[in-house]
Amino acid sequence: MAPEIILEICHWSRHKYLYRRTDLISIAQKALVYCNRPKRSVIISMMICDDNDITRLNQIWRKKNGPTDVLAFPAAPVPGSEPELLGDIAISFETVMRRQQDDRLAARREIRLLFCHGMLHLLGMDHETDADRAAMQKAQAHILGISEEEAWIADDVH
Repeated sequence: MAPEIILEICHWSRHKYLYRRTDLISIAQKALVYCNRPKRSVIISMMICDDNDITRLNQIWRKKNGPTDVLAFPAAPVPGSEPELLGDIAISFETVMRRQQDDRLAARREIRLLFCHGMLHLLGMDHETDADRAAMQKAQAHILGISEEEAWIADDVH
């Protein structure tokens, strides 16, 4: 039996219908496989918010003023816990819609990319160095089935 992915979504944004839960779960499954973590059931919490909420989180946790597109908060590991709590992902739909100029199809693609990005952070990847960024970009392209060029947001605000 395949491990279960429990995706808890708290939707605080005025922007609606920009994702499918089943699509996000599929992305999470692919990220787990890519990072060699496919065997355990996991819980992921996702907050969909607007710029005010993500700005507050960005100030508290990263000491940066202003909104960002995605933040990820990996949970501390608890040995033997099943399902494993991976952590929290926050995505600002307001930032996405502004960047995509209210193009809902482009916004849906970007939300898939940001969720994938957040998942990879929860699984231990980062982009502090050029090599780390290249590895993360390659992972995102592989998981989402897109080109490496499409797998990174040029306006890198996160």
